[in-house]
Amino acid sequence: MINIKKILQNLMKFLPHINIVLAITMITLFVTDRYNRAMKFLYNDNTKWLLLFFSISVVLQALIQIYLNRVEVRERNRMIDEQKQQESSDHTDYSQY
Repeated sequence: MINIKKILQNLMKFLPHINIVLAITMITLFVTDRYNRAMKFLYNDNTKWLLLFFSISVVLQALIQIYLNRVEVRERNRMIDEQKQQESSDHTDYSQY
């Protein structure tokens, strides 16, 4: 059985690193383009593809993080509910004695 949560957690281990590299690359291209507009770093097809890949990567990371956060909250709420049920079943009604 495929464990989606485990796969997404593993993906989240390296996806932020990819996003940092892509972000630094885009910042470098932007700064370089400001100093040397003749190179047209921001107006070529390679930069457009890089920007597309970076955008998709960031959206993917955000969606995975949202999913993992929701799974964690559901698990925490389930554990709290189980504890409450356990506590309520542990309390015996001694009023009849």
